[in-house]
Amino acid sequence: MKKPIVLICIILIICILFISGCSSLKACFPSGKCISLEIMETADEKATGLMFRELISDSEGMLFLNSNNARSCMWMKNMNFAIDIVWLDENSTISYIETDVLPCAKEPCDIYCHDAKDVLELQAGFAKAYGLHAMDAVAIK
Repeated sequence: MKKPIVLICIILIICILFISGCSSLKACFPSGKCISLEIMETADEKATGLMFRELISDSEGMLFLNSNNARSCMWMKNMNFAIDIVWLDENSTISYIETDVLPCAKEPCDIYCHDAKDVLELQAGFAKAYGLHAMDAVAIK
């Protein structure tokens, strides 16, 4: 009786791994550096972002998806580390970069806003290390 349950569990795990592997995106920069992206789509995901996490490596980032090109604001409440924030237009071209943004030490927290379709959060120093500039194209795939 236990064998069918174990087999079903194994099949479910394989399906979950396959589906999650297919839905991952990468961002590739002009330097040739590519990173894996965690996608933030819902309001709850966007509000939480990188809060309470201990770190982010230079091989990963967070992509905040917006439905249109509008004012996109980010803040550093409940953050444990500094990040670079990169605003992208509708063509995934960098429109603005805010580097080494520090965690919010006390409220009210600073808010960083720029016109953009999507926003990338990256490890602090990433933009400088990989030579990112406004008007650079970022390949999201």
